[in-house]
Parts: sequence; structure tokens; C-alpha cells
Amino acid sequence: METIVLEERINGAINHLIPLFHVREKELGRVKEIKIKRILEFWEHPEHPREVPAYNFVENYFYFPQKDEPQLDIFSQHTVYHEAGHHIHCLINPYAQRWISSFLKKGEWPSKLGMLKETIATYANFVSGFIPEEKFFGNLEKDVRKIYSKYGPEFLHSIVRMGITEAKDKGII
Repeated sequence: METIVLEERINGAINHLIPLFHVREKELGRVKEIKIKRILEFWEHPEHPREVPAYNFVENYFYFPQKDEPQLDIFSQHTVYHEAGHHIHCLINPYAQRWISSFLKKGEWPSKLGMLKETIATYANFVSGFIPEEKFFGNLEKDVRKIYSKYGPEFLHSIVRMGITEAKDKGII
């Protein structure tokens, strides 16, 4: 997929998700122009599989490989919305800068943050109607379905602003 088309898809996903996340007027200023990397250097995220898209919280860029893998549909709306959900989460969560500072100092993310980030991005997909067939549900999708069934779509704007402790206390992670 051409980078320009991918950029249009990501911007479209962000514009769709902004009202679902209840992004406030003052938070809109934090939404930055997106950056997309198609190739990662060997030293950039050496632990990340090169065939899997990602959003980089620290450096604020999207990574999408040059080509799709046969078993993954990395350019699907589901995947683009998932990564756009990470982008908005990072920009509007009041704890995000603390998490990034901690990572830069210690070289590791706070415990359970990865689970919270993936839960929020998957929850945003549920709210947007991008729910995989149940036969493709992994543990994350099963957990998100339970949360979604309990709280509904309006919970997205709350969960996206939660810290790790609050998410643990509510049984989210």
C-alpha cells in the first residue's frame, strides 16, 4: 500500500475516533501531524516483529511494513483503527507523559501498561464496530467483550484517561 493512501486511512481513523474518545477542545491541540515509518532500522525496537504494525508512544510515529503478510491483514480498517486508537490514547491520557518519562529513565514500561494500551485500542475497535468473528477472539478480545458488555460504548472516554491503578481497581486489567 502506498504511504499516502495509508496516511489518508490513518487520518480518517483518527477523525472518526476523536468524537468516540470524547477528545476535549484543549486536547485537540495535542493531536499532532502523523508520521509513518515503513522500514525500521535494526536498532529501532529490536524486539518488535517487523511484519506487525505498531504505534510508537515515545517518538509518536506509526510503523506499517512495506508489504502485507499473507496471514495478517495489516492494512485493514481494523488494524489502522487499532493503531490510531493507540495514538489518541497517548495524546490525551493524563498519565502518558509520566509513562514515557519512566520508560526513558528506566528503559521499561510500567507494569500492566501494555495490557491497558491494548485493551483501549481493542475497545475503540469494538465501539467502531470492528469486532472480529468470535472464532478469531483471543484472550484480549474476550476480556474486552466482557468490559464492553458491562459498560457499553460510552465507557471509552473514561477508560482512555485511566491510570494503571484505576484500571486495575475496576478490573479492566
